[in-house]
Amino acid sequence: MRTCRAVFWNNCRGGPGGIIPLGRGLGVVPPWFFFRELKLKSFLAWGEEETPRFWYFPGGHHVQNILLPKNGTTVPDRRGVRLENPTSIEAFMPRYPDRFIEEVRERVDLLGLVGRHVQLKKSGTNWLGLCPFHNEKTPSFSVRPDRGFFKCFGCGQGGDAFEFVMKLRGMTFNETVEELAATVGLPLPVAERGGEISHEKGKHRAQLFNVLSQASDFFHSLLMSDKGRKALEYFQERGLTESTIRRFRLGYAPPGWQTLAEHFKGMTNAPGLLEEVGLRINKGDASHAYDRFRDRVIFPIHDLKGRCVGFGGRTLDPQGKPKYINSPETVLYQKGQILYGLHQSQEAIQKRGEVILVEGYMDLISLASHGVDHCVATLGTALTDEQLRLIWQRSRKVIYCFDGDNAGRQAAWKALEKSMDGLEADRHVRFLFLPQGIDPDQFIRRHGREEFLALAEKAIGLIEFLTERLGMDLTLSHPEGKAALVARMRPYLLRVSDPLLKELFVDSLAKKINIPAWTIFRTPRPGPMLGLGGNKKNKKGSLDLPPLGGRDLERTLLGLLLRFPELISEHEETLASLRLNNPEYSGLLEVLVAMGPAILSGGNVLDLENLPGDAWSRLAIVILTQEEVVPEYPKEELANCLELLQIKRLDTLKKQTHEEKRFNTETFADSCRRVTALQLERRRLMASRGSRGH
Repeated sequence: MRTCRAVFWNNCRGGPGGIIPLGRGLGVVPPWFFFRELKLKSFLAWGEEETPRFWYFPGGHHVQNILLPKNGTTVPDRRGVRLENPTSIEAFMPRYPDRFIEEVRERVDLLGLVGRHVQLKKSGTNWLGLCPFHNEKTPSFSVRPDRGFFKCFGCGQGGDAFEFVMKLRGMTFNETVEELAATVGLPLPVAERGGEISHEKGKHRAQLFNVLSQASDFFHSLLMSDKGRKALEYFQERGLTESTIRRFRLGYAPPGWQTLAEHFKGMTNAPGLLEEVGLRINKGDASHAYDRFRDRVIFPIHDLKGRCVGFGGRTLDPQGKPKYINSPETVLYQKGQILYGLHQSQEAIQKRGEVILVEGYMDLISLASHGVDHCVATLGTALTDEQLRLIWQRSRKVIYCFDGDNAGRQAAWKALEKSMDGLEADRHVRFLFLPQGIDPDQFIRRHGREEFLALAEKAIGLIEFLTERLGMDLTLSHPEGKAALVARMRPYLLRVSDPLLKELFVDSLAKKINIPAWTIFRTPRPGPMLGLGGNKKNKKGSLDLPPLGGRDLERTLLGLLLRFPELISEHEETLASLRLNNPEYSGLLEVLVAMGPAILSGGNVLDLENLPGDAWSRLAIVILTQEEVVPEYPKEELANCLELLQIKRLDTLKKQTHEEKRFNTETFADSCRRVTALQLERRRLMASRGSRGH
C-alpha cells in the first residue's frame, strides 16, 4: 500500500504547486477538493505494497490514507478524479502543520465569523439567516456553532470556518488559514519540510482537555455535596441560584494538599498531566507536589467551544491571602486570549448587539444570575488586543463597566487606550462608572436588573471620558483651558483612522467646549505640531524638506493651502492651471483659488465658514486631520510640492505622448516634438530642485 502524504495539483484554485495536506491518519483537505475535478501532478508516497487503493469520504472534508493508483489510471470514485503521471519526489512546498490548522479551526468562533456577514436568529440549537451565497427571501442558511459547521439547504453550500471564508471571498486554503490565524491571534509557524503530522501531540492535547474536564466535574460535585456546604452557602449568600451555579459549573476545592492526586490515582501519567495543566505544583521533587487550589470556591474557565482550559479560585477565609489565584498559562490557556463567560454569553450578546465588560468572576456571574447575560470579564489582566478582537467579532457596541474609584477609572483609561486604534464608524465605545466603592456584583444585588440597565443606558461616550480625564485639572470656561485641552486631545484624535469618525469626534469636542471645529487641528505658526518635527536648514543653508514621494502629494498641497491660505495669491497662476487626479481635491482647489482673499478672516486666518457649502468644509476638516505635520517653512514646502506635482504631471503626459507615437503615425512628428519639450521642461524642474539641495 502506498500512502500519499501530500499531493500537488495543476488546475484547482490557487494555481500550480499548491498542496493538499494529507497524512497517515486524518489530513485536512481544502473543501473544493470535493467539488471540482483535480488533475494531480505528482505525489510523495510511503510504503512498500504495490496494490494502491483510494479511501474517500464524499460527505466530509477529511481524507484518510489517500492511496494512489499507478500509471495515471482513474481513481475509482464517482467524481472521476484522475491522477496524471504520478512520480515519487523527496520534498515539497512548505505547508502549515495539521495541528496548527486544527488549532485555528478550534479557536475561530464560527458564529461570530458568519454573524459579521449574515444577520442570524436563534432557532433551537441552530442559527438561521439568509444565505450569502445565493439570493433568497426565506432563510435556509443554518449555522451550528457547537458543531463548527454551516449549511445552506437552498443552494447546498456548507462546511466549516475555512470553507465559509474561501467561498465568500474566493481565497485559497492557505490564504484562509493565514487570515483566520491572524484574527484569532495565532502566529504562523515556521513552514515544515516533509509535513510530518504529530498525532501524538493531538492525543496529548486531548488528554489535557480530559483532565481539566474531569477536574471541573469533580470540583462541581464537591460543591453540591455535604463537603461543599460552606462554599455553596457563599454562592447562595450572593444570590446565585442553582441553575446559575450549574450553568457556570462552579465548584469547590477542599483544604487537602493531595485531593486531586487521590482522585486521579487510577489515570496513567496523572501527576504529569495535572502539573501540565496547572492543577498541581511541583517545585522539583515529585514526592512533595501539592494541589494548587485548596479550600477555595472554583470558577472554571472555558474556551469558545465550552471546554475547560483553566480555573480561578477564591479563598473562603476572610483573612486568606491571596484572595484570588488563577491557573498558570499552559498550552491550552493564555489568559490574555480568553474572556471569562464568553462561551455562556455568546447567544445573549448576539441577540442584544452589545457587550458589557466587567473585571471579576463574581461581577459577571452575579449580573448573569439577575438576567444581564450579555457580559464578559477579563481574567485579572488589563484588556488585551486579543480580548478586544473577541469583543469586536461579536458586537459593534461595548460598555466598559468599572468601579467608580481611582483603580476603576485607571482600568477604564487603559481600556480606552487599547480601543483607540481599532475604532471605526460603526463601533461604539462607552464607559459606565458605578458609585465609588461599589462593584457590579454589589450594585445589582442591591438595586436589581432594571436599575443597572438604566444606568448602563447613561454610560458616557469616548469623547466625554477623554474630555473628563484630560481636562480634570483645567478651567474649560477660560480660553487657556480650552487650548490646553485641545493640545492634549489632539494626539488621541489623530489615532482615529476612520475619517468620518474622526470628523464626528472633532465636531463633538468643538461643541463641548464651544470652539470652531476647524481650529482643533490648527496650530500656532511657525513650529511643528505635536513635537513631530519641522524642516531644518542644513549646513549649506538650504532646507532639508521631508520626502514627499511616499505621501499623497495632492492632499499635502491642499493641507498647506488650508493652513497657510495667504500663500494662494503667490502661486495663483500655477494653482489655477494645476489639475489634480482626485476629483474632490480638484474641486476644493478650484474653490480656494477662485475665492482668493475672500476665504480669509482677520489676520490671514482661514475661515472655513466662508467656503461655499458644508461639503467643502467637511472635506477641508478631513484633510487637516490627516495632514498632521505642520512645516516650519511653508513657502518652501509648497514650492517643493508644486514642483513634484508638475514633474508627476509631465511624466504622465510623456507616457501618453509615447502611446500616441506608437499608434498614430500621422502625428508622429508632432508627438516627438512634444516629448522633447516635456523632457526639457522636466530637466529644468529637476535642475532647479537640485540647485536648492533637494
